[in-house]
Amino acid sequence: MGRILLLLALVAIALAVQAPAWLLARTLEEQSGGTLSLRNATGTVWRGEADAAIRGQPAARRDHALGRLAWRVERLDWGRRALQLTVRQPPAGAPPVTLALGAERIRFAGSVRLPAASAGLHRLLAGWTLGGEVSVDSDGVEWAAGAGAGTMTALWRNATLAPPDLPGGFALGEVTARIALGGTAPAVSLRNSGGDIELSGEGSAQSGKIALLFQPRASATPAQTAWLQSHTMGRTPRGYSVETGWPGR
Repeated sequence: MGRILLLLALVAIALAVQAPAWLLARTLEEQSGGTLSLRNATGTVWRGEADAAIRGQPAARRDHALGRLAWRVERLDWGRRALQLTVRQPPAGAPPVTLALGAERIRFAGSVRLPAASAGLHRLLAGWTLGGEVSVDSDGVEWAAGAGAGTMTALWRNATLAPPDLPGGFALGEVTARIALGGTAPAVSLRNSGGDIELSGEGSAQSGKIALLFQPRASATPAQTAWLQSHTMGRTPRGYSVETGWPGR
């Protein structure tokens, strides 16, 4: 009987080690509510690859590709229900992402790139069109017990922002945002360089507000200036102001 049980245990371990990558892909897709799509998975749950994308709105019929992601499980702690893995995103040689996933803590470090258009899925930007690519970098941020710690920097290159009633929208050049996770009160600040308008902003969960300033540059068109005049809270010496609530507040 003991030999039979040992044989069954070895078979179970072998099956787990060779579990196909599509099992992980399907699990992540389900856990994300269908927002994350992983297709053409190869390898195993421990080391594999898949074509990744963020699902677009059904009406748009267009997903936002993330490239072919490769992952490798670095450590598994059954007792603490914790998993650490490395994820690599094209192009080759780009810094990898390290993820530590546990029942009580999540930690992220590294660099990830996203198409700016994927931000249009948020309800605050419904109907708006975003162009360019966003890279998010961090030496390490973590979430535990409902609070976060650490900082992230987001760089939005070739940034464009088009509201539904302004054909052509605005060119923003390069936008840099710093996100600080201070306990239960994260905060963000952003600035841009280049483009049709000068953009700056500050926001925090503590204040419950995000305040933005738009200052037309010499290259701004009359249509862009007219849009700012009719869609903002008014002009200040520093530019046209917009104030909105912090997401989720």
